[in-house]
Amino acid sequence: MRNIQFAAIVIISVSFCVNVAAKEDSCPFEKPVSQFDRRAPGVLEKSFKAVTDREAVEIVSLDSGDRVEVHYSGCEYEELKIRIDSSKFASLTNEGDIYKAAAIAIGRLSKYTVKNIYAYPFSDVSKALLRTGSLKTPPPFHTEIKIPSVEGMTSVVTIDSFTKNSAGGKLTISMNRGPL
Repeated sequence: MRNIQFAAIVIISVSFCVNVAAKEDSCPFEKPVSQFDRRAPGVLEKSFKAVTDREAVEIVSLDSGDRVEVHYSGCEYEELKIRIDSSKFASLTNEGDIYKAAAIAIGRLSKYTVKNIYAYPFSDVSKALLRTGSLKTPPPFHTEIKIPSVEGMTSVVTIDSFTKNSAGGKLTISMNRGPL
């Protein structure tokens, strides 16, 4: 009787593991891929490292002195968390200026990105951030800003945080799109 119970537990455990693996493999988005072109003029250094099957980190150093770190994740929704360290952020004082600086920074990033089917719509994100920063009263950080639909997906961007430091400032932006 104990052998039958043990066998049943093993079968149930294996079945659970197979189901979990099948769910992970059924993610509609492909595994994260690099968004930045190592050969683009202005890219000094670039690294891309998969952390798991669905997470990756990309770090890019630009000749402008800016450093960009992108964390990729997601399955049904693709998520990018972008942290930009830049001396250009030193003079920012209010939310409107921060939204506009984010728009300029994301717009600049678009010229370093790869042009393929997986490319994130950085230029559309830049336009949405610029419109938001131009409002008489921009919304507080963490407010979702909708990006024009791409292939029927909903895309949003938020400014998560901004901090000044001795080198200028650090801006963190989240973008996601889905469901696919």
